[in-house]
Amino acid sequence: MTRASGLASLVVLSMALAPSTQAQGRAKGKREPIDPAGIARLIADSGGEAQVSVHEATGAARFVRRARGKALGLLKQTERAASSDAKKDQSTRFFEAYGGVFGISDASGELQAVGVAKDRQGGTHITYRQVYRGLPVFAGQLRSHFDAADELV
Repeated sequence: MTRASGLASLVVLSMALAPSTQAQGRAKGKREPIDPAGIARLIADSGGEAQVSVHEATGAARFVRRARGKALGLLKQTERAASSDAKKDQSTRFFEAYGGVFGISDASGELQAVGVAKDRQGGTHITYRQVYRGLPVFAGQLRSHFDAADELV
């Protein structure tokens, strides 16, 4: 095989593979949120103050937060949660109302509280493990954070 015919073969092969690599690139692009209506409801319920980051590959919410001093979703009418149990209750209500944005359809059946920790600033972090039919989901973990004023942030 001459150098020219080898180069021509390479060009033909490259041209043949180009459409499939372009299609793969589109498939790896940004996904739409899995629950856009839930995100819109969360933002509306917070008076436009909630900020939602969506994972590009899965479409699930990666991070939800509120602006300092602003309410987060349905919790704008609730009292502060002083005890760990009250914080778990508020977190559960939040995940029941807005769990769809994270890919959770039944918060009480799919989430198990596995840890409560305090930080140096006085905040409380509650860690939940996602389960499916009683089995833990690999890397399926959600956390809720309460600030020093016992408000879900």
